[in-house]
Amino acid sequence: MTDSLIQTPQDKAYIKNGILYQEYIGGVAINNILDAEKTSLELIKQQGKNTVPLIIIMKDFDKSPFKIGMADYAKAIRGLGLISHISGIWLIVDSEEAKKGIALVNKTFLGNRMHVVDTLEEAQLAAQALITSTEAILEHE
Repeated sequence: MTDSLIQTPQDKAYIKNGILYQEYIGGVAINNILDAEKTSLELIKQQGKNTVPLIIIMKDFDKSPFKIGMADYAKAIRGLGLISHISGIWLIVDSEEAKKGIALVNKTFLGNRMHVVDTLEEAQLAAQALITSTEAILEHE
């Protein structure tokens, strides 16, 4: 059951069973991320939540001409303030190249608080534990 859904032609953000999902197909540009942040903030507000776990799914990343630079990651994380409403982040990406870049971003900007996992099921299982959390990810030790 999907609680809320706003969708663009390739990307979408939705809340399902208390977990926020962002899906990107064919790579990511900073505009995609900021649009998803805006949508995600609207969804969180509609749900009356303060914090939610986030699962990011990236498909066909290597097939895209779009690549995101380190400065764009900083904009994305600080962006519109979504990070202050996220209790945990799990990322599923089908690109080894992207995983290397994400590891650097995770260490630099999130203190290794984001988890890169292989399956949606693994991400959902871990995210379930944070559905009722009221602490944002950057507040975690």
